[in-house]
Amino acid sequence: MPAHRRGFTLVEMLVSVTLVLLMMTMFTAIFQMATDAVSKQQGIAKNDQQARALTTILKADLSKRSFRYVQPFYPGESSGTSPTSFGQRAGYIYISTNETDSGQDDLFQFTVNANLSQENADDSQFFGSAKLLYDLSADPDFDGTPRRTTLRFNPNQPDADDASLNANNVGGSTAAEISYFIRNGALYRRVMLLREPLAVAGEDLSVQPNSTVGDNAYTSPPGLPGAFAYVQTPLAVNQTDSSVVNHFALAAGDDAPDAWNVRATNDFWGHFDFAATPVLSSIAPFLPTNVRFVGVDALSNDDPSPTATSLGIPSVRFGFNAVSGLSREHDNTINRLFIGRFTHAETSHPDFNWPLAACRTANEDEVTVPLSSGQNFADLNTGSLVGNGNPMDLDNATGTPLNLNQTTGVIDEFRGTTGRGGVRKVEDLLLANVHQFKVEIWDDRLQRFVVPSHSFRTQIQDSGGNTVVIHGDYNSSRRINRNYGPSLPIGPESRERNHVFDTWSPNGLTTPPSRTFDFDSSGAVSQNEASPPFIPYRYYPPRQNDSPPGPSPNSMPPPSAEVDRRTGVATNKGYWTSGSPYVDGDIVFAPVIFDGDSPTEIFEWDEDTIPSQAFQIAYRCVQDGDAGATAPSWPKVPGQRFSDTAATGPAVWVSVDNRQPLRSIRLTVQFYDQITEKLRQLSLVLPLTTDR
Repeated sequence: MPAHRRGFTLVEMLVSVTLVLLMMTMFTAIFQMATDAVSKQQGIAKNDQQARALTTILKADLSKRSFRYVQPFYPGESSGTSPTSFGQRAGYIYISTNETDSGQDDLFQFTVNANLSQENADDSQFFGSAKLLYDLSADPDFDGTPRRTTLRFNPNQPDADDASLNANNVGGSTAAEISYFIRNGALYRRVMLLREPLAVAGEDLSVQPNSTVGDNAYTSPPGLPGAFAYVQTPLAVNQTDSSVVNHFALAAGDDAPDAWNVRATNDFWGHFDFAATPVLSSIAPFLPTNVRFVGVDALSNDDPSPTATSLGIPSVRFGFNAVSGLSREHDNTINRLFIGRFTHAETSHPDFNWPLAACRTANEDEVTVPLSSGQNFADLNTGSLVGNGNPMDLDNATGTPLNLNQTTGVIDEFRGTTGRGGVRKVEDLLLANVHQFKVEIWDDRLQRFVVPSHSFRTQIQDSGGNTVVIHGDYNSSRRINRNYGPSLPIGPESRERNHVFDTWSPNGLTTPPSRTFDFDSSGAVSQNEASPPFIPYRYYPPRQNDSPPGPSPNSMPPPSAEVDRRTGVATNKGYWTSGSPYVDGDIVFAPVIFDGDSPTEIFEWDEDTIPSQAFQIAYRCVQDGDAGATAPSWPKVPGQRFSDTAATGPAVWVSVDNRQPLRSIRLTVQFYDQITEKLRQLSLVLPLTTDR
């Protein structure tokens, strides 16, 4: 009998190994496919989560916008005659799209108020960084009053605005300025609180925090110019002892105990997330001598005085030049690289200093204790000026040219030893790997989303079968103020190409004219400079070169070419003319006298000959008839019916709301997921005029 085999043959072994390898390869492929599927699902889920988070933040911010009825102010507009309460037009909305073909250089900035509950009932405060200011009195003999740093003794400090009388380096407010912009592939959301001092025993506190000793300023006090002192370790201060005298009370002239770790600095925005404007020197307008907090009261646009601290005035806003009122959005006029707004990484750098002091190089950031005899205080303002020291100035011949590092996305002058800016880097980062952030506004006349100063037109057939060309409400031909915007290169002729929407301020026309509206640096404010870039209307008044001349620039389409987009019927008859026959459907404006003293005359404001409601109200004929020899009394509110003064067959009119507010915007964000290697696009259409 043959012997039994005790193993496998070589062929059987090869077949077995091959089968095992095939099975292992299949299992490996299946495992890899499953792993890739899980990774992609995780990436998609992460993308979805980022999209939801971004949507939630954007919608929450827009729901709290303080400018509810988005109709820009006309020069000298009065709250007493405006058809809409100025309370519905508080703060501002600013949109700048720069290069229209780029999604990398759009800026969206606006004010918010958490107390507004029309769309969102959440009234939570906005929060930011704040320091416990140290009471550095200049007069050691001032009435013997002891100095204290405890918030319970003097709660008028930003550190107490979050309603906590225990120092926690946190400030709070119900209102803020918010900026959205993209820089180096990252979407930033910069929040600047508007100071809302904590009410104590029903008493309102000043927006500007001052010492209880001689009412000396906490910021830039005598003996410490261009800087402020703060307590680095607030827990070292007895926050619970509110007695008149305690062991942390300081006699006038005494230094803070070493344990307090009191420091001096001029890096205001490195320590405070509060909106503020510099108090500028009258000798060198770009150099600050102090800083002034901007409070929630600055949301109001009611104050007509030329010295009003109103955020409707561009020069008061974050990122705008306090001298010229122009927005700083690029590094310099040569590279023309978009920076949007300064980030936390830059404003927390020791050389930034603004708005308390000028930007300098080689700056001694902070002085340690003891604060005696002005020790090292001079070091705070040493070093060479960065340009003229004003980082918000791009448009001045001696301005501050900066250089954007395209590798790190941080301004070279504020990169520091790490190359990525100051200590507060990425605090304002909202979303990374962003390829596009695009802002578009709704043009009612064209029924489409556009950028401001676009060139789009459309054609329709009127009731007579004639082809009529329609220019959009935000067409470049309708731009009134051609001197306003982040000009590149320098000059008003470049600003004509700026794509800017701004709700503006009624304070554009002041006596004497405010220098913050002199955008062409001519030494005088022309009437078009006092106007916003656009004032959209349903029907537009006659142009300057029409007969009689009107308040619209020559480049605007004539009223005869205007068609009511809703009816397709041309009804704009321009200014009311005595003795003229009118028929049902005709639209007229109250007559205006122009004295021709300015070639760019838009509004005759100096002789008060324009109707006090400007062109926000138009008048529609509802019954055929003739105009009288004298003009009727023109109502200043819509919905009023009245007759002409003709002796027989007078025309009957009704006043109509002629305003065309900005109704919505479209935000488009593209961002990249590194795991799935997919580009995600998020488009949000957000309403702006939902209540009046």
